[in-house]
Amino acid sequence: MAKAKKILTATELLERNKKNAIGLVVEKTSSGYMANSSTGKGGYLVNTDKEGHLACACMDQALNRGISNYRCKHIIAVENSLEKTVPTSSRFAALDL
Repeated sequence: MAKAKKILTATELLERNKKNAIGLVVEKTSSGYMANSSTGKGGYLVNTDKEGHLACACMDQALNRGISNYRCKHIIAVENSLEKTVPTSSRFAALDL
């Protein structure tokens, strides 16, 4: 008999995504940022939505859209990349795509 999957809380999901974002490669593109997938096969476009928030095209982000402030590992990887390369005062300006 298959073991039932544990349903994670929003906090547990965020912590999982923070761990999984480590090591993802992020590249700036003309339409946003490309974060590679954890499998190494392809990647996901992360850009800003109409409200100016980071948005990702991955299934994880789509499935958890209803969770307030939810961020998939690709968005977290972009945020981490910006924190390392952009001075704090300029971080949000760097998101203007």
